[in-house]
Amino acid sequence: MNIHAPACLFSAIRLSFRIVMFLLFLLMSACSSSQTPEQEVQEYVRTAEKSFENKDAGDLKKLISKEYRDKRDLRRGDITRILAGYFLRDRKTFILSNLEEVRFTNGDATADFRLLAALSSKPLSANDLQLLDADCYLLTGTLQKNGDWLLTIAELQRMSVDECVNSFN
Repeated sequence: MNIHAPACLFSAIRLSFRIVMFLLFLLMSACSSSQTPEQEVQEYVRTAEKSFENKDAGDLKKLISKEYRDKRDLRRGDITRILAGYFLRDRKTFILSNLEEVRFTNGDATADFRLLAALSSKPLSANDLQLLDADCYLLTGTLQKNGDWLLTIAELQRMSVDECVNSFN
């Protein structure tokens, strides 16, 4: 029997352990978000806008909690049907938004937000006179983070053109 075999075996085990620990570290780094909660909410808004502009009610449904319920007693399925109907009757929609306020509670797992949005059939910019022809809305709501951010409650109110234009200036 080779007297160096136990030392070689121990060395191989130690090397394997280091490789496993390194791989676990890489995996944890890849899975953990390097974004702040504010950046995550901004990304959520960009994703929702892109899905809305692409008329994708299915992707928007994925952004809404199964427990969604608003003041009018609408639920997730109701909102999805309303969006699908809107997408069928309306032509292409472009959105210009301003995430005016986000407040975090519950250890950054809950985000109350206030979002101003202008919707138009033409591309919009913040300094654009097309804002005058846009439909303007104030969306307030709450997002819950349970892995992903999901909308749990929302209220949509129409805004005047003046309020909308001023919000982007």
